[in-house]
Amino acid sequence: YRQFFQTTRDAVFITTPDGHWVDFNDALVELFGYPGRDEILRTPVTSVYEHPEDRVTFLEHVIRDGYVREYPVRLRKRDGLIFDALITIVPQKNPDGSVRSFIGTFRDVTERKKAIDALRESEERYRQFFRTTLDAVFITTRDGWFIDFNDALLEQLGTTDRAQAFATNVMDLYADRDERDAYIAKIKQ
Repeated sequence: YRQFFQTTRDAVFITTPDGHWVDFNDALVELFGYPGRDEILRTPVTSVYEHPEDRVTFLEHVIRDGYVREYPVRLRKRDGLIFDALITIVPQKNPDGSVRSFIGTFRDVTERKKAIDALRESEERYRQFFRTTLDAVFITTRDGWFIDFNDALLEQLGTTDRAQAFATNVMDLYADRDERDAYIAKIKQ
């Protein structure tokens, strides 16, 4: 147990219900940017939350449900920097059923969240380009049925009816048999 506690890269902790640190690993010290264990031990647990009152609400869920897994929280480093994290936590109970302590982990997901946000922004730019470009842009199955297309394609087909366009096979749009065969050869590569 002690070896796992000390060597895992997740920030592992034990806290009291009233917000004092009982124990934690070096990954927690590193995560919050403290110079050492002693300073964290003197720091109230609520001070690592962006909004200290969030801990009360969060712990109500833990007590009610018996645990919380990968709950998103915003935390504060020693230097004040706010970051996104996931917390997993379970209560340790006394024989009378009252909560003695909470055992849990914090995992910094700031970089993952930034990557997801960047991907979302990139997808939105792609969608905007796809929908607004003046050129006909389309995606088809290998056998030529439309999966998606923009309004410029509808204009080229001479219709505003999307259902009609979906019922059209791109192969049927080629008047020249050689062009059609070249297109079929290209998509089969």
